[in-house]
Amino acid sequence: MKSISIAVFSFVHLALFGQTSSEQLKKLFLNLDIKETFHNVVKGSPLAFEYGVSRGVPLHDENGKILYNEKFSYFANFDENPLIESKIKKGIISVGQQSQEVQSGHFSVHETVNFSSEEAMMKEYYKLTALFEEFAYRVKTFMILKENDDIKLEDTEIFIKTEAGKVTLHISYHFPEEWQEKEEYQLVFVYSNY
Repeated sequence: MKSISIAVFSFVHLALFGQTSSEQLKKLFLNLDIKETFHNVVKGSPLAFEYGVSRGVPLHDENGKILYNEKFSYFANFDENPLIESKIKKGIISVGQQSQEVQSGHFSVHETVNFSSEEAMMKEYYKLTALFEEFAYRVKTFMILKENDDIKLEDTEIFIKTEAGKVTLHISYHFPEEWQEKEEYQLVFVYSNY
């Protein structure tokens, strides 16, 4: 009887756990329906998405036929996010799918948020990383350092189980390069449904 209770509790906990992570992911990605198919993700969104196709480098298959690696994408600008408290200087969100992902239904969502200060960027990075790590079954973090050992980029890869399956969320930040505007601190979120 005890093992049945544990199994039921585990199942209920997993269902609630997945639902909560899906709700938070949906908020992070501006209420896009990320459980939908690629073309339906942006339906019903109040954002003004534009659609585009870009053709990649031509590849040859084993028969010598030329294949193009096309990328299909929806993109829009925004200036508010329900999970971000700091003032957003500029935000861009895009939903992309490579031609080789069409059959499998895989796609990714990229959201770039620009802040005017390092403090705002770091505050949001640590807050949102901690929020999504609660839902993780595995977390990996890596850094790229400058020559003087200062951090140039930090990326946290969070593996999450949802009711739709396993997803990956990258949360990263990077400091402006010499050629970039000095007051341009970027926080980047990348969601993949595989």
